[in-house]
Amino acid sequence: EEAEVKVKSLQKALEVLIVFGATTIDSCAYVLAGTTTKSIGRKEEPARWNRICWALIGVMFLLILSVIKMLKERDC
Repeated sequence: EEAEVKVKSLQKALEVLIVFGATTIDSCAYVLAGTTTKSIGRKEEPARWNRICWALIGVMFLLILSVIKMLKERDC
């Protein structure tokens, strides 16, 4: 029973981390897309493709950092 509680606790923590990561990447992608767009008005939205590209770059960056961390921990 104690193991079940730990598993459920870890699942909840993972859910929170996923939501936090998704909202953070989305916000960063929006800001970067708006910043890198040459001519955009104050009330205009950046192009969707631009936001998606920045979001994918953010996800790849996080995955690369995670892999590097795992490799370093394995070597120690």
